[in-house]
Amino acid sequence: MEFTLYQSLTLLALDDEKGTSQGLFAEQALAAALMAELLLDGHLVLAGGRARVAQGSGPMEPLLREAWLRWQERGPMSLQQGVSQLADLPRLSHRAAQSLVDRGVLSRVDETVLWVFNRQRYPERDPAPERALRQGILEAVTNADATPSERLRVLIALCAAADLLVRVLPDAKAHQARVTALLESSDSAQALKDAIDAVMLVTVILPVTTTTLFHN
Repeated sequence: MEFTLYQSLTLLALDDEKGTSQGLFAEQALAAALMAELLLDGHLVLAGGRARVAQGSGPMEPLLREAWLRWQERGPMSLQQGVSQLADLPRLSHRAAQSLVDRGVLSRVDETVLWVFNRQRYPERDPAPERALRQGILEAVTNADATPSERLRVLIALCAAADLLVRVLPDAKAHQARVTALLESSDSAQALKDAIDAVMLVTVILPVTTTTLFHN
């Protein structure tokens, strides 16, 4: 079963039983995942530090297409500007989780708190996809002879920026050199590094605490 980068990031961020997110998981991390996927798939072209929409009909996957159309509407942008623009897509984290509900991987629980506030949780329904993601990351990071795919390298870099690697590797800090090497060996190294830097910059300027609820 294939997943987009934003879906993979969502799976790794959500607590399996509670359906609430862990780590420094924010709209900016999802935005970086959308942007990285558009770059990897050739829907964005990077030149002179700015990315523009490539010629063609664009991606068909709904959330990626919305991100592509937003970029098309705004015109060429730096990657940091792109992260800010895509993070502003309506209910981004909810829609990312709902896409996994639609695929039977997550469930959705709607609740009301104090008779006023509505919230959604997304507990895991099928553990196999996340298990496979975790195994792939574990192998890539702990095995120096492993040659992970470009997409997996990007996912690892995004997870590191969002402080999610610790969910897969309790001693994640001990593997920082390997994570850095995986990113630097990527064919899209500079573009992906800029995407990660943009996420980290937003995290520093606007500190994100652990999210415990998905609110309406």
